[in-house]
Amino acid sequence: MRLVLKDATRQDFPFALYLSRSLQRVSVDVGFRTSKETQGLHESLYVYLDAVAHVSANLQHLHLRGRLSDRVTNSVALMRGLRSLSVCGGSELMPRTLGFIACFPNLEDLRLQLNCPNVADLAESFTSAAVSNPASFFPSLRSLRICASPAAAEIFFAHLPPGGNSSSKLHTVHLESDLKLRSVDSWTPVLTVLAEKTHSSLTDLSFEAQTIFCEALDHADLPPKLHVTLATLAPLARLAHLRRFALDATVPPDLCDADLATIAHWWPEIEELSLWSRPVDTFDLPAYFTTQPRATPASLSVLATRCPRLRQLGLPAEVMVLPKPAHPPLVVPSQTALARLTIGCVRTGKTIDPAGLAQCVYCAFPALQEIEFDSGDETSWVDVLECYFGLDGRSVPT
Repeated sequence: MRLVLKDATRQDFPFALYLSRSLQRVSVDVGFRTSKETQGLHESLYVYLDAVAHVSANLQHLHLRGRLSDRVTNSVALMRGLRSLSVCGGSELMPRTLGFIACFPNLEDLRLQLNCPNVADLAESFTSAAVSNPASFFPSLRSLRICASPAAAEIFFAHLPPGGNSSSKLHTVHLESDLKLRSVDSWTPVLTVLAEKTHSSLTDLSFEAQTIFCEALDHADLPPKLHVTLATLAPLARLAHLRRFALDATVPPDLCDADLATIAHWWPEIEELSLWSRPVDTFDLPAYFTTQPRATPASLSVLATRCPRLRQLGLPAEVMVLPKPAHPPLVVPSQTALARLTIGCVRTGKTIDPAGLAQCVYCAFPALQEIEFDSGDETSWVDVLECYFGLDGRSVPT
């Protein structure tokens, strides 16, 4: 069952019509407008969801979206049989309710916004829940998507099942920042706890390190560090079984060839690696970021050698700097798994060597089906593509 309530003033049907002992799925979307009418709607929803919790013993999936009252979201605490739960888009769970959810025995998929102004309350909720439930929290959790501050995320991750050969089932995590202006290194302790708890199970990790800043920022203040570096990501070296890693940061990461070689050493089983964020050209704040990558196409051969399963790759690189030809020529890596490559770079007003760049890419990954050079504008890269696909007689894919 799915309820889409976009106009509270026109909802005149009783929610009880959608109440059944066999009900397995409920999805509620109320939008984001607030008015006097929506207060009555929230009270009706609370009564309905409370009834669902008591009547529908087989309920397994609950999705709440929009600006909902605390009473509505807190009704989730009684739905112990849930296998998937999503509370997002303006709604948020109170810490006490999250303490109850942490004890749900069958919860496999959890998506939530953890907006806790007082993280001490969040820690206390887990402590109180542990008194009545001494076993591990989130015993069945397999997939987690969470939007939170570093402090709240660190407390949450600390209460995941302990890392080990079989105790942790969590294999997919999407971590999203809460958009506050802060240094990216404030996330390093969070990543440390996450890696400690999931090093034996995590195979898919996405990290959205987004923040909001503008020209009104006081240049006299010390600007926060916005570039993700190898040191920021260092705790993730423990995730030896990682198959997919995607970084979506406010500005492109600051990585050199040696850094990319280290990352390749961390994750030998990686299949999808995305380290590229579109260059920032909206603001003129050189003190806060730089759009010039430090890595070069030389890193491609290292990734090809150390990551034989890599199928998709995105990274920042300075394409003006090509490795010098080796004498005698080095053995060409036989990495034919990579099908898609995205190189984030700066080309505007610069001249590159299309044939040399194409040869460098081809020597590392000779079986590409798609290549994208993302320079943040409409610059054409057809010359490079023609050179690359022409090396083995192929035409540029359309």
